[in-house]
Amino acid sequence: MPSQDLIETLKLFASISTPVAVAVSGILINRTIQRQNAKAQRESSWLVKWSDDFLKIASEFNDSATEFLMVYWWLSALQTNPSLKSDEMALRNDNLVHYRALVLSEWRMLKFADLAIDSGKSLEKAAKALVEEAGNWAKNGGGSVPLFREKQAVFNKSVRRVHAELLGLGSSKKR
Repeated sequence: MPSQDLIETLKLFASISTPVAVAVSGILINRTIQRQNAKAQRESSWLVKWSDDFLKIASEFNDSATEFLMVYWWLSALQTNPSLKSDEMALRNDNLVHYRALVLSEWRMLKFADLAIDSGKSLEKAAKALVEEAGNWAKNGGGSVPLFREKQAVFNKSVRRVHAELLGLGSSKKR
């Protein structure tokens, strides 16, 4: 049977070692959590940066499409007011700039579409359809505003899904 002194020594050792063990465990757990948080924050920063960059380019694409459409609207208004006919050539040149910006933005969006596994293909398809519609307008001197607007709306819905996917907010197919 252990002596009373040995029992008291063991009790003292236990009373000292227990808080030390808890403190060491707490420090180790805290460091692990901090490393995981830092990793998650780096990943989150990357996701936010790329999704913000994508949204900026998609917005430029959308704005270019709208500007393109508005120039054609103004050109049709010129047909009813011959006194403004001198503006027609400048407007047609402006529209070449808008069409170029539309095509350039489409190209810049492709890298993001590649990152969005679930919804990237639908974005590519919607952007291509809108660029083709603008090309048809340029070739034919105008077109159907509701059809243009519908293609623009499909594009914007695709942008929303890709943006959510780039942010890591789950599968875009559920939206």
